[in-house]
Amino acid sequence: MQPPLPFRLVQASSFIDPPIGPDSDFDPLIHAIRHTMSGEHISEVATGAATVPERRPLFGLGRHPYIALIVVIAALLYFTNSFWFQSDPDQPEPVQDVVMEFAPPENSIAVLPFLNMSEDSANDYFSDGISEEILNSLASLGNFKVTARSSSFSFRDQQLDIPTIGKRLNVARLLEGSVRKQGTKVRISAQLVDTSDGSQIWAQTYDRELGDIFAVQEDISRNIVKSLEIAMGGKEDALLAKRYSSDFEAYDAYLLGRHFSHQRTVESINQSIELFQESIAREPGYVLAYTGLADAYNLLTAYGDLSGQEAAALMKPMVETAIALDPEIAEVQTSYGAMLGNMGLLDQEEERYRRAIAINSNYALAYMWLGNNLLLQGQLIDGVKVFEEALSLDPMNPAVIINLARCSMYTGNIDQAVLYMQ
Repeated sequence: MQPPLPFRLVQASSFIDPPIGPDSDFDPLIHAIRHTMSGEHISEVATGAATVPERRPLFGLGRHPYIALIVVIAALLYFTNSFWFQSDPDQPEPVQDVVMEFAPPENSIAVLPFLNMSEDSANDYFSDGISEEILNSLASLGNFKVTARSSSFSFRDQQLDIPTIGKRLNVARLLEGSVRKQGTKVRISAQLVDTSDGSQIWAQTYDRELGDIFAVQEDISRNIVKSLEIAMGGKEDALLAKRYSSDFEAYDAYLLGRHFSHQRTVESINQSIELFQESIAREPGYVLAYTGLADAYNLLTAYGDLSGQEAAALMKPMVETAIALDPEIAEVQTSYGAMLGNMGLLDQEEERYRRAIAINSNYALAYMWLGNNLLLQGQLIDGVKVFEEALSLDPMNPAVIINLARCSMYTGNIDQAVLYMQ
């Protein structure tokens, strides 16, 4: 039996962070729920066969995304189950919750947001950026599991012990630290701990000039790999040594741009655009600044008023430059895919996301966008598998959980959908 709600009911452009943006209504979803309650089959939302699907935040998230998502999905699942699957003899028995012993993958790690120990709280972006850069460096190696930013950063300011965080993220190791920035100096302290008992595996403090920040990040990554006794070859060594920027001011503008883009408001996204442009002006060869700018334009289709075609036109020169600079970066291929998606070229979009995952199997954003792409193409079973991969990397991200619940519902597995929402 086919579920009554089409996979294109609401075009979902799920981003790696839980979206927090301006208010937007739930009219399409409410309309569908009402029709479902009356027993009517809902046809695909009329967009016109030649119309490029607009990409909106998942279910039109507003200022209270978590509450809104839970309420709407719970209602959707309840009414769908009541009216369509209640008497289906093929429905499986409810899946029972099983308590399992904590046994994370041995080579798995999460990087918690480093504490900003500077006197100025405005430097939060810098300590966050250092954490994220180390996370990205480790993730690029591909020979161990690295939890995505949105999940590891969700524990900011939470007074939880190391074993608890480890269990929630399903990782064997945690990296935590602090950053103190003062004038042209920076002190970075980092420690790697075992999540089974909170014991310290490695720790070090670096007192350096700001211009040496790239060497510090590389050294921390190398020490982690060494401590975890992970096999290193020439490829892995080159990835750790790779530096995308050689200009601290360009790098600093990029980090601040990322900081604002994560806030997911029209104002913050526009601020990030200016900062990415500043970073590019200072260092024209800084490939990640181009992907950051392309992604910011893409975000405006969800949080601003750009159409997909308008965003694609703005993204195109950024993506083309990034590809010319270095096509073997997951972020580059993912931005390329997002541009193609805005153009309605779903087959080519899928290819770019799969290429990004081949380059970096830890890049959760590529899994997220690939999952949405597969849903738009009607490949529901494959979409479930991709979102399950995203969940393993990003277990605390509500957008991943909602997408999995949605996929499970569309494939008729209501019990599994309810489990995801619990």
